[in-house]
Amino acid sequence: MGSSQDDRKLESGTAANAPQSNVLHPAFYIILWIGLSSSVILFNKWVLASAKFDFRSAHFTSTLDSRHKIPMTPIKYMKAIVPIGLMFSLSLICGNLAYLYLSVSFIQMLKATNAVATLLATWAFGIAPPNLRTLGNVFLIVVGVVIASFGEIKFDVFGFLIQIGGIIFEALRLVMVQRLQLCRI
Repeated sequence: MGSSQDDRKLESGTAANAPQSNVLHPAFYIILWIGLSSSVILFNKWVLASAKFDFRSAHFTSTLDSRHKIPMTPIKYMKAIVPIGLMFSLSLICGNLAYLYLSVSFIQMLKATNAVATLLATWAFGIAPPNLRTLGNVFLIVVGVVIASFGEIKFDVFGFLIQIGGIIFEALRLVMVQRLQLCRI
């Protein structure tokens, strides 16, 4: 009699630990999300087209007039716009990939160095003149991040390099946008 109770306990314990077969794979939810997002975009396009919405707001403001002053050729587009999009994509990829290797708090500390990378990139691209006082202030940020890095429990070199890459790509993107605004293509 004692063994039948033990058998029932074992059966109920293994049944609770067995994987459920009615759980959907995460890929299903990802595909569903992409499909629904695309559907909403297409639906909005259809609504705006069927309502004959021709973006009339541009006629009521002078803010958008500068769009006609810039002659955009495919070569200018490839030289000015595509690199910004590429840097943005690489920044997103590296920034999201780093979460697989580093803790969220550590990534947030590393993001504080974005100001340093952007400052150095503005100097490298000649957008701003080098300033030693600014460099000293920014150096304090770097020292704080280095101190925080030594105390990080979940430090991964690969994740660290990916996050630094993301920061560099973001700094380059910001400088390219600034340069684009200054040059007006």
